Parts: sequence; C-alpha cells; structure tokens
Amino acid sequence: NQDSENDKPFDIKGNLKKADGFSNKITLINDEDKKFQINVPDGLDDIVKMYWDDNVIVTIKKSGKHFQLIDINKDE
Repeated sequence: NQDSENDKPFDIKGNLKKADGFSNKITLINDEDKKFQINVPDGLDDIVKMYWDDNVIVTIKKSGKHFQLIDINKDE
C-alpha cells in the first residue's frame, strides 16, 4: 500500500525561516532551496521558537498533502 509508505517519518536538514503562530506552521528551506511548509502540533510550538533562523534537523511525516512535525533539533 503506497499510503503507508508516506506515513513513515523522515528527516530533513534546513534553515528554519518562517514561523506562523496563528496557523501553527513553519517554513524550512533545505540546501537545495526547496521550501517545506510543516504543521506544528500543540506542545512543540515553544520548542520551535528556540530554533528561529537556525540550521535544524526536523523529523516529519507526510499526512495527506501536508507535513507534520514530529521532532526538531539544532544541526550542530
């Protein structure tokens, strides 16, 4: 089943460029200048603020047409 393949979490390295507190979305730009709009669940929004404009590694999963944040860490 192809849908279950999409549900597997994966990591992306990039720069946290934009955060929208109203819609709980962040924008991550990877090394190839590709933009990822990622939904941030309640509870992770405070953690995301610490990484504003930093290089980060995010763990996300695809949920339908959207990406859902699972974890975020600074890229050392």
